[in-house]
Amino acid sequence: MVIPVGSGDVQRMKRITRVSETEFSEEVFDNFSFVPMLSGKKA
Repeated sequence: MVIPVGSGDVQRMKRITRVSETEFSEEVFDNFSFVPMLSGKKA
C-alpha cells in the first residue's frame, strides 16, 4: 500500500509491504506535493 503521510502542502510518501502474515515493512520516501483529484474531470 502506498499512502501520503502528513498535512499541508508537502507530504511524505510511505510504502507498506506485507512480509509475512504478521510482519510488515515500511519505506518512507522524500517529500511530495499531492494534487487533489477533481470530481467530474477525466484524464
